[in-house]
Amino acid sequence: MRRRLWIDAIRRQDTNGKHWEAADHDRVCHLRFVTGNQNNPKQRKAKHFRAEKRESERGYHEVASALLDLSSLENISQPDLDSNLPDPSSLHDDCLKKIAGLQVENRQLYSELERPQSENKVL
Repeated sequence: MRRRLWIDAIRRQDTNGKHWEAADHDRVCHLRFVTGNQNNPKQRKAKHFRAEKRESERGYHEVASALLDLSSLENISQPDLDSNLPDPSSLHDDCLKKIAGLQVENRQLYSELERPQSENKVL
């Protein structure tokens, strides 16, 4: 009875499109159906137990890393964060110097570009 139910659950079709029927030479999970009993139900339970254990450990590690991240952020005091920042006025001055240097470089490149263009017009 159990073998018949298992073969029905396969739902295979043969080459003619008919429902597959097991022949004498066909073997379907022969280790399970030789005796009519399940192969080893303890192995299935152990596999399920290991899968549950892995899942719970994965959740434990995620929670632990999240707590570590939170605790490291809480231990940094606000004055420590502010002391690492440079003075805003020096940042502004550095930006102005950089902009002036880029403008000079831009003018030089335009003058170099105009020279070949004027020579091409002459030709």
